[in-house]
Amino acid sequence: MSTRRSLATTVMFCALCGLTVAAICVSIAVVYGALDEAGLAAALGIVAFVQLAILIRNWRHAPAAAAPARPAAQTRRVNGLSASAIIHQDRAANRRSAMTTKPRDAAEAPPDPDPTGDAVEAAITGVDLLDDGQLDLYLEPVVELSGKDTVYYRSHIALRRQDGSRVGPYLLSLSAGRGGFAPALDLALFRRVCPVIRHLKARSRRPGVFCPLSPQSFAAREVLDELVQFLRANQDAAGAMVIEISQSDLAALSPAGMEGLAYLAELGATLSLSEARLEGPDPATLVLLGFRFFELDVTALAGDHGWDAFDEDGEVCRLARRAEQAGLSVIAANVARAEQLERVRAFARLARGPLFAPPRIVRRDITDLPVQAAAA
Repeated sequence: MSTRRSLATTVMFCALCGLTVAAICVSIAVVYGALDEAGLAAALGIVAFVQLAILIRNWRHAPAAAAPARPAAQTRRVNGLSASAIIHQDRAANRRSAMTTKPRDAAEAPPDPDPTGDAVEAAITGVDLLDDGQLDLYLEPVVELSGKDTVYYRSHIALRRQDGSRVGPYLLSLSAGRGGFAPALDLALFRRVCPVIRHLKARSRRPGVFCPLSPQSFAAREVLDELVQFLRANQDAAGAMVIEISQSDLAALSPAGMEGLAYLAELGATLSLSEARLEGPDPATLVLLGFRFFELDVTALAGDHGWDAFDEDGEVCRLARRAEQAGLSVIAANVARAEQLERVRAFARLARGPLFAPPRIVRRDITDLPVQAAAA
């Protein structure tokens, strides 16, 4: 259809160009006396008649040309569904899909790496991302360096398509931001974390769970209201959830996003700043906003400032100490080697990374346990 439309457009363009040239030739002929006034009138009449016919034809075919735009409108309506509606569809799709489970702890196997190429394009342009697959919850342990016990988990979501391919958390987050369903994905994460916390409590384990929240959710008051209602309906698990936002996302928050952040802080939410850099908000200010955790990406900071910044008088070490003095718990993230661990022991109370354990998928018989629904 698009090829035919392009051909028709080309033909009409050539026809209009030809008529224009003909009109110019007629004008020249009149100037030099080769054509009288009657001939001029006839020629101009023919040109005007043909142009009018073309315009009428285009007007009559305009609805047909607009027809292919309908799927885009449908896409907007799909993405425009309420967050709870999309999550409900997703959970229904999850229940229809059979999953094998193992009688082990909440965590199993590490996630597959993010796909590339065609899989990336499919992830970004897919209309029914949430319905066309299953959202898997992953937990990464956050250990206490004094005893190396797991005291927290960091959560994220990956997508498993029906064909078995995977879309990792980074690409899924990118797709959600572009597709307009980041808030729905955020709420889906909280819904899956809630039964996991109950499962851990039943096993006499009480670690908290870090739950990333997108800038789009901070800026949407109705999304925050829905989240607050959900947490109030599940108060036994809500106290163990820590809302996480990266420093780059915090800096890019719109005025509405900052209002949302203040709204959560007033309600007593526990916040964590991830990917903190040397140039950032004052730790004491973060505490006033409700932040209780301050995460430093070891690998990224070492790449930007060198390992000398981790020395006792280095910039990273001084920043961590200011955060600790302000009342923030410092987390060393992406610790991959024992040498890196020794570098951060002096200022970090908590740590996570490949050196300890990779993120592991949570069994679906745990994440699909019923939770208290938020008020409609």
